Amino acid sequence: NQPNGLENVAKLAGHFFTDIEGRPIETADIDGLAKFSSVIGLGTIKARHSQIVPDGNDAEIEYTVHIDVLLKGTVPANGDVTFWVSGGCIAFPDGTTAERSTAVWRYVQVSKQYLLFLLKAADGFIIFGGMEGVGRVTSPSGEFEIAADLDKNGHHIISDRPKGMTLADLVNKIKVTH
Repeated sequence: NQPNGLENVAKLAGHFFTDIEGRPIETADIDGLAKFSSVIGLGTIKARHSQIVPDGNDAEIEYTVHIDVLLKGTVPANGDVTFWVSGGCIAFPDGTTAERSTAVWRYVQVSKQYLLFLLKAADGFIIFGGMEGVGRVTSPSGEFEIAADLDKNGHHIISDRPKGMTLADLVNKIKVTH
């Protein structure tokens, strides 16, 4: 069994780390996310698992999420869906590791709730618009922010998005664009 690319760099470095700089998609505004997402919902992350992609040169993170509040689309009867993103940390049997990290995915934690914009894929979902497709509710009144608007320290980096938009506003946009 030949070591893959990530395993080789882990062997050389001991603990290999690289930061994938995610970039917001300029055209993915709230109207576009609402219109083109297959599923929009508030979901609680149940599990997170890193794995090597088939060619061995990259990693991906598989998330299992329970959709607590479905705003658009359909999900399985149990409410659980799976989505994948680029990155992750792989530990090899010899104790070495290889990690590819995107700033926004550091914030997506098990047992926390997020606003997710999902696009149907062959065997699950992907986040629609990449980092644009993850938000978090920031107030009891339902205001939310998009994770792509934050830098790796959680500070706002994009100022032209509407502030103070609530989930109720989003539901109205879904009705208009769907």
